[in-house]
Amino acid sequence: MARWRLLSTAALLALIAGCSGLRMLRTSIERAVVRGYKLTLICEVDPGGKKIYQAKWYKDGQEFYRHQPDFDPPRRAFPVVGTRVNVAESDDSKVVLEAVDLDTEGKYGCEISTDYPYETVLEKGNVTVVELPRQSGPLTSSEDVIQRDSGELVSVNCTSVQSRPAANLTWLINDEKTGSRWTTLYPIATDDEGLQTVVLGLDFRLREDHFRHGVVSLKCKAELFDIYYSGREVKVHRRSLAQRSSPLGGWSAGGVWRPTLLPVALASGLACIFARTTMAAT
Repeated sequence: MARWRLLSTAALLALIAGCSGLRMLRTSIERAVVRGYKLTLICEVDPGGKKIYQAKWYKDGQEFYRHQPDFDPPRRAFPVVGTRVNVAESDDSKVVLEAVDLDTEGKYGCEISTDYPYETVLEKGNVTVVELPRQSGPLTSSEDVIQRDSGELVSVNCTSVQSRPAANLTWLINDEKTGSRWTTLYPIATDDEGLQTVVLGLDFRLREDHFRHGVVSLKCKAELFDIYYSGREVKVHRRSLAQRSSPLGGWSAGGVWRPTLLPVALASGLACIFARTTMAAT
């Protein structure tokens, strides 16, 4: 009998716990937001038939917003650096911050409680404020089209200029991510404003199977969290037979036209003939 009572009590407690009501339904504490934009933080709950007593929001441990439905006024904002609360758009499930700046960055938390018998749920998350790159997209150290042959070395850099934090750069060859042995991440440069410039180099030797119909596609992608994406493409064209065998010159490994000595020799020969003709005429 004692064991049956113990099991019955445990079952009842489990049932009460499972039906206790208050539970978090949805949260959206943004991990990244662009400087100057609006930020909406969400903690949406199911009160389980109870009444919401209050919802509080914190930044780095300091309360900056409170919603208490039975109070007048029900919404209050408190002065905390980096939090410009739009009280009219905020309620018991969300808080809206206007024109975020670098001071807005930090650790945020919501705390929502029901009326008696009191229950509370909590949620936390980090907010990062992003400065988008000053350039519209990544820069490359070469022209958009270069000339190479199988067996030659390709060396090109991709640069993302002045962002916060530094952008994540990736090189792709024919839309496939390159191995780390072909890329070099150079030290990040930080300017007086705290903005960062990052450079990712790509160095590899062309193989015949790299060419797709005589062209190799090199793409550099620049990304910042899930709010910024940009890219730049460099196309490597195979040299034509005429370019390889022309007596006037050819393309160097750097993709630059280099004349051979033949035009120089012809010019020298013509100059010599002209000089002799002139002397004979005098």
